[in-house]
Amino acid sequence: MGRATMKVNQLTYFQAIVEAGSLSGAAQKLGVAQPALSQQIAKLEQELDVSLLERSSRGVTSTAAGDLLYEHSRTILRQIERAENDVKNLSQSPSGEVTVVLAASVAQLVAAPLMLAVGQEFPEIALRIHEGMSINLARLVESGRADLAFVPSTIFPSNVDAEPILVERLVLGGARGVEGDADAPIAFEDACRFPLVLPTRPHYVRNTLEQLAFDRGVLLNIKVEQDSARLLPRIIKSGFVYSILPENGFFEDYGETDFFSREIVKPELSRALHIIWPKTSSRDRSTTEVRRILRTIITGLSRSGQLRGDLQFEAD
Repeated sequence: MGRATMKVNQLTYFQAIVEAGSLSGAAQKLGVAQPALSQQIAKLEQELDVSLLERSSRGVTSTAAGDLLYEHSRTILRQIERAENDVKNLSQSPSGEVTVVLAASVAQLVAAPLMLAVGQEFPEIALRIHEGMSINLARLVESGRADLAFVPSTIFPSNVDAEPILVERLVLGGARGVEGDADAPIAFEDACRFPLVLPTRPHYVRNTLEQLAFDRGVLLNIKVEQDSARLLPRIIKSGFVYSILPENGFFEDYGETDFFSREIVKPELSRALHIIWPKTSSRDRSTTEVRRILRTIITGLSRSGQLRGDLQFEAD
């Protein structure tokens, strides 16, 4: 069997079919006649010598091979779009879509200023901002589904560039008026004894706490597991549980009237936040400009005290 020669339009058609769930839906979206669409997919399957789609009266779904090709096609088509933008950006203002993903602890502080600044300086850039669990955000960048991420981690895939930006502390947080409500620092072993609500594995904070507890021979008193940043304040405000979490986050939104936070010592707990991006986008001017603006915003928020932590780069 000779080497398959997939064409860009075949990958575009295939991706559209998978996302639409039907040939007719994809044909309508692409503005292509359905017979022509079917012909190109049949030719692609013949060239690859594999079935990519399962057809039924309810539509089409991708096979295992189709799932694999779909992931590759997303990356390939995005790379082609970036290549086109790189060439155009040599003589034009930055434009196109830039997707930024943010860790939950900083998203509410960073998202709005970032949108405003990018919109004012580069109105031709369509900014997409998403918030989520840190472990998932890094994977989005690795797979090419996001252009930038502001996330906590120390280990990154080989196809990703990373710049250390901020180190923020982890603190013990609880409702005002309950046991432990104080301003004084607390030892890690003592913090572990409080009934805790923590994110599920493999969240970065959860992994860090479990590893440290194991190393020190103590048990985390975990009573509740949940991953919603919006539900967390309500759960803690009940007074039933506490949490160990980044100092940037819901404390910034709900203030010190309802919640207390205590620095954890012996050892001091912290995490490093990085801006990460695919190495393939290093010459993409739109991504580079958004990254520059993001650094500027983080600097301003840090200097004003709204974003707590120590900057890890030489601020302008």
